[in-house]
Amino acid sequence: MSSLSHRTIDLAPFNDILTRYDAHIKEASDSKQKRKSADNNDSLAVLDDWRLKTLPEVLKERRDHTAGDHLKKAEVEKLIRWKLMHGTFRPSLMKLVSSNEESKIENVTARAFEVVNPRLDAAGDKLSISIGEGISILTELRGIGPASASLLLGVRFPGHIPFFSDEAFRWLTATSGNPWTAGIKYNAKEYAAMLDTCLCLAERLRVDAVDIERVGWVLGREWADLSESTSATSATETGPRRDNSMVGSKRKEEHAEPESPDSSLDTSSTRPKRSKKQ
Repeated sequence: MSSLSHRTIDLAPFNDILTRYDAHIKEASDSKQKRKSADNNDSLAVLDDWRLKTLPEVLKERRDHTAGDHLKKAEVEKLIRWKLMHGTFRPSLMKLVSSNEESKIENVTARAFEVVNPRLDAAGDKLSISIGEGISILTELRGIGPASASLLLGVRFPGHIPFFSDEAFRWLTATSGNPWTAGIKYNAKEYAAMLDTCLCLAERLRVDAVDIERVGWVLGREWADLSESTSATSATETGPRRDNSMVGSKRKEEHAEPESPDSSLDTSSTRPKRSKKQ
């Protein structure tokens, strides 16, 4: 039977895990209401729905009406609020992001989108390079490191670009043992490794990168057993579960996302060799 490892997971268990995403979002949203601020009345669940459904449609309509292919400052700020509620809460990050001028945000996001868009149908290595270039461009914005940059690109290209979440990274780069407490540096090299695995898995299962990211998030919250000898039915549960031993401890191992990250993704030394499409 298929395991939950990214190397061997089949489409049926993948889709089963994805069906549990909404329940996990609701649980996380209910537990993070205290993170609301005076200028943000949206819960994580509301922001998540906006990120996955509303904003991609807004961007499409903007392109279709020749209003430009870019993000606006309010949209970037809202995405960062989602990120802060979804993962590590860093109050200073929003202040940095908000210090960017509207014109700069529109210009930088337009340039990043323009770099990636022509290569969406390119072979994996060329696509990885263009995504890396897009990430590098976005980090010209204050407060935007590789993780935040992947979020901004991901709402424009959800089929190809996953958000650099802790859980998705740990799942997609796991080699052996328990990956759920592994430290993360949030740099471009780590995202390159995650991205390559994601693109391979997306090609194998014919699924979107954003759904791979969401599956990784669910598996991380459930502390799933990724042993390749474990069956999918015995390794997963039907509802949200967080191992209490992670709470308050795993973040000590991690570094906050830097304001001035690596200038580009290293796609030459960190990525495993691609397997042929199955």
